[in-house]
Amino acid sequence: MRARHADGFTLVELLLAVALSAVIAALAYAGINSGMQAALSLETEVHNLTELQRALSIIEEDLLQVRLRPVMHGVDYREPALVSNNSADSLLEFTRGGFANPLQLPRSDLLRVRYVLRGGSLWREHWSQLDRVDALQTPQRVMLLSDVTGIELEFLAEQPGVIPDLLSLQEAGGAWQRYWDSEDPRTALTAPLPLAIRLTLTTTQYAQVQRVVELP
Repeated sequence: MRARHADGFTLVELLLAVALSAVIAALAYAGINSGMQAALSLETEVHNLTELQRALSIIEEDLLQVRLRPVMHGVDYREPALVSNNSADSLLEFTRGGFANPLQLPRSDLLRVRYVLRGGSLWREHWSQLDRVDALQTPQRVMLLSDVTGIELEFLAEQPGVIPDLLSLQEAGGAWQRYWDSEDPRTALTAPLPLAIRLTLTTTQYAQVQRVVELP
């Protein structure tokens, strides 16, 4: 009589199959995890870049609406139309126009805007009332960008005998200044605005971002 052979797998074959399955599962998990991490990193990068572009767009829009209009607040205290001493608590302060008034409210279309760096975040502050009796009136605040490690502003002054054109001034080595005050200290009258403002922004995500805005 022929001997009957039982169908099935030996213990060694089962152990080998289990080991191969574990290796394949580990490789698959590593691939999926790597893909998820890459997707998360890309999402974070896109978010950071979007926030940066949004902040720069808001700053540029403000500067393109700058107005040569000083303000009064407190008791006979006059603020220049545009002033900057590159200090963190008041990087730049100026008057801008274009404040939409669709409801035709009894107010001006001008805003007083100030940018400050506080706790590693860039803030935009504004007052809808330009001339204020209370010098300590609290402005409305919006945080534009976080993780900011440094901001530097430079102002391009017009040079005598040079055509007042941004490109011409840059090529001619225009006088970039770190401070600006549109109030003439000799006459107490309003002095001209700079021709352009160069903003150099440093964040933890990006080493350095620079934007040059030509003022109207």
